[in-house]
Amino acid sequence: MVCAGVLRGLILFCLFFSGVWGVEKTLDQNTLAPAIKFLRQNYQPGQNQYAIAFNAPVDKCADYLDNNFLNRYPGRTVKNALNSAGRLYKGQKLIAARPKPIPDTKVNQHSEYLLMNVPSVDTSPMKELLGNDNTGCVVFYTYNSPCTSTCTKPGGCYSIIQALDMFKDHKGPKAFVFTQVWKYDCDKDISTNLKEVLERVPLYRCKDNNNCVACTANNLKDCM
Repeated sequence: MVCAGVLRGLILFCLFFSGVWGVEKTLDQNTLAPAIKFLRQNYQPGQNQYAIAFNAPVDKCADYLDNNFLNRYPGRTVKNALNSAGRLYKGQKLIAARPKPIPDTKVNQHSEYLLMNVPSVDTSPMKELLGNDNTGCVVFYTYNSPCTSTCTKPGGCYSIIQALDMFKDHKGPKAFVFTQVWKYDCDKDISTNLKEVLERVPLYRCKDNNNCVACTANNLKDCM
């Protein structure tokens, strides 16, 4: 005979993994909204562009994403790293970057590129973060949408498109999130570029009012 407490636990366990995540294991936009708000309040270096990603234990990603596991990463510590010459913070469960000037040029390595491609895709901070927990909830957040001139330019030297393939192998819930369209792309149709992202990882936009929407193949222009 199975005692009532154990039976109840088994039922909840089954409901959690069959109902909350379903087959696709995607994050709900209502779950993402407070998480993105937390990231911006604690880690955003002013109004500057930055990208940040975390890999949370899956049991902290039910109806509300529990941010307590991030308490080991104080905002001041992360911001100090982002404002340093390296423009990079690397923790076991959280990584972040700001655009980094390339010496003797007027060009920056963009924050998304620094997290996914440097020093290489296979040895990047993002690849390592994903490998720390292959079933965890992974959220990659960039304040501005990845730019069309470099980040999402197919075949470009500083493109992140191929690097995004690393998300396909991740078994847990995952999301790529941005807040505003990069200012130099505001007069462009960036739906084709966003589609490249969407084909590799679920895509969301969380605006400044903390309203999040899931970007799909049918509403990419609305997400702009």
